[in-house]
Amino acid sequence: MIKRLASAGGALVSVLVIGTVGHVVIEGASAFDALYMTVITVGTVGFSETVALSQGGRAFTMLLILTGFGA
Repeated sequence: MIKRLASAGGALVSVLVIGTVGHVVIEGASAFDALYMTVITVGTVGFSETVALSQGGRAFTMLLILTGFGA
């Protein structure tokens, strides 16, 4: 049970880190804005973007949604 929780927690943290770094690199967002966008994307809230996304940013976000959903 603890091993499964650790795996799930590790997957979530990995998705959050990869998503945050991706938004910083691709869109030049601040670390906080990138984390916020990652959390609202993975959490399927989709509240509002803090920076306008380029085509590359949109493609990355689509992959992030699929990866986060799968994790």
